[in-house]
Amino acid sequence: MKLEEALKKVREENLDKQQLENYHLALSGLLADMKIEVASLEKEKAIFMSRKEAGQSVADRKTEWGGTSQGQRLIEMKGKVSATTTMVGSIKTRLYSIY
Repeated sequence: MKLEEALKKVREENLDKQQLENYHLALSGLLADMKIEVASLEKEKAIFMSRKEAGQSVADRKTEWGGTSQGQRLIEMKGKVSATTTMVGSIKTRLYSIY
């Protein structure tokens, strides 16, 4: 199941307890995987930043990083981590209201 599909289904209000628990488990696993990928991309960013040329500002280097495919992926992954974290919290709240 794709992340966007799972997030869309979690927004449905008519999910039962078992479905919510299943989505919580699935999204928690995806969230962990995404955080690992973000960490890897952050590591790549650190290496990229350390290769700054003489006279090049940090701001210029950050702008260059944002234009790379890895920089774009990091931006995308941070957004997905944020959205998934919000939805996992929402599922927890919904489950607590059921118990």
